[in-house]
Amino acid sequence: MPLETRKFRPHPQLLMDVIRRQAGTLSKAILEAAMNAVDAKATKCVITLTRNKVTIADDGGGFKGRKEIEEFFEVFGQPHAEGDSVYGRFRMGRGQLFAFGRNAWRSHTFRMAVDILKDGLDYHLEDGLESAAGCNIEIDLYSPLSNAELHDTEREFGLFAAYAAIPVVVNGRQVSSPPANEKWDYETDDGYVKLGGGSLKVYNLGVLVREFHSGHYGTGGTVVSKQPLQVCFARNDILSTCKVWERLKSFVRRKADDGMKKKSLDDAGRQRLAEKFHEGVDYYELSKAKIITDVSGKHHALWSFVGQKRVCVAPDHDRKGDYLMQTGRAFVVAHSTLERFDVRTLRELLDLLLEAGADDEGIGEMEILNFEKLAKEADSDYRLVPEKQWRPIERTWMKLGERFHYLCYKWKWQQQRDGMAIDDGGDDDYIDMQERFDRDISIGVADAHGWTDGKTYIAINRDWLARRKLASLADIFEFGRLMLHEYCHDDTDVGTDVHGPEFDAAFREQVGMIGLFAEWAVSEIPKLAEAEQRLATKLSAKAKDKLERLAKAGRTMELIAGQAVAAEAVPR
Repeated sequence: MPLETRKFRPHPQLLMDVIRRQAGTLSKAILEAAMNAVDAKATKCVITLTRNKVTIADDGGGFKGRKEIEEFFEVFGQPHAEGDSVYGRFRMGRGQLFAFGRNAWRSHTFRMAVDILKDGLDYHLEDGLESAAGCNIEIDLYSPLSNAELHDTEREFGLFAAYAAIPVVVNGRQVSSPPANEKWDYETDDGYVKLGGGSLKVYNLGVLVREFHSGHYGTGGTVVSKQPLQVCFARNDILSTCKVWERLKSFVRRKADDGMKKKSLDDAGRQRLAEKFHEGVDYYELSKAKIITDVSGKHHALWSFVGQKRVCVAPDHDRKGDYLMQTGRAFVVAHSTLERFDVRTLRELLDLLLEAGADDEGIGEMEILNFEKLAKEADSDYRLVPEKQWRPIERTWMKLGERFHYLCYKWKWQQQRDGMAIDDGGDDDYIDMQERFDRDISIGVADAHGWTDGKTYIAINRDWLARRKLASLADIFEFGRLMLHEYCHDDTDVGTDVHGPEFDAAFREQVGMIGLFAEWAVSEIPKLAEAEQRLATKLSAKAKDKLERLAKAGRTMELIAGQAVAAEAVPR
């Protein structure tokens, strides 16, 4: 069979679909008529809009003869000659008006009637009528507008034609204004630019093409081009090949970036900075930028986020997520942060930061947790109390607890230096010690004196702590013993009190810590109490005197350690 060369052909249904589906709204269809008026060199376009009818009149050139009607009204897609129009590119836009109602076009001595629901792609041409200047279009709407739809159409069209090249009047009110009459932040050879506000509206020679989310370029505002933009077939987007828009958007981005250096970030600024990570930005250039939003809505610098040990992600303002954040169980990232960085998971976010040059070690130490599992634990009978709800005396106890893990390091190091360590694990032994002792200390409510997840926190029961007195050496001793008890758990002890041989060995190996802690606490409690001004007023002079006597008396470490060895694990 010989080789053939054939041409693609449009199906008649394609033209009908083009007519029916170009415009999503009536206001967009009317905008096409206003643009045609500009192309026809009209000096004014007047639109009357009611619930049942639309009338559009201009004083432009119109259709001067039958030949123009046959070429430019009857034929869709007739190419424009270079420079013969401002907006026209495809000669398809009039079909948008056909989609919304029965059309009657009057120009000079001609009348063209179009009813696609009744006649399909046929139209009726009438000649020899009284001459009418310009072009007048009457549309009897197929579907009458409600009052709300009428209002929305008028308002939306006003937005679309805000900077049209000629006066455009709707129901007696001029809705357009030449851009040269407006005040702008910047003016370039390519266009007028005003920054700030919600979305970024882009106008092609005064007619709206599309709106970008403010985060797309780091700012909201308005851009009106002085030169034609290359737009898509539906005129609702700008082609990536458009050189004019390439220059304008680069200008907008640059000015938005400059603005972010001078003021606090807003959502648009955070979005813009996050997008830079997909453009090859260096991590350290933005490490101080507060573009990580937690579940409660607070914004954090990147370096602060990378330093977190336990992280998870939850819906913005999730109650359980906020609780986990407030109680220090985990750093809870809001879903909006992932959207901002255009990633689906925390792992993808961390990989993106690593690719930009973030600290490998810092990110490598971050543990990604399952939010649902943590939230379920938060609903259990073991509840942590947010730090802002701690009582003054509880804060002092917690300061003692924070000191305890430092003393644990010191005790373990002393053992190793003196050759008392059971084994010499080197760096591995130090890491194990760090993981065991470096935990947050918190106040909690539960049916237990204390509990831990074995890794990140230790909670002390508020009711148990309320029965302890800072002026009592025995209570200080009991607090230290409970702290060591929980430190010796390398796994969660929530809801259980099972102690195996490893736990007992760890407790006995470290029991001397209790004496070291008690000795330090007795001498430091008065200073800690004074730091808590409200607590200082509650501590009686008698209690302070007793603490000072205890400090001077100096119970020996040997005596305290001996008591600790003899003691059993704290009852629950």
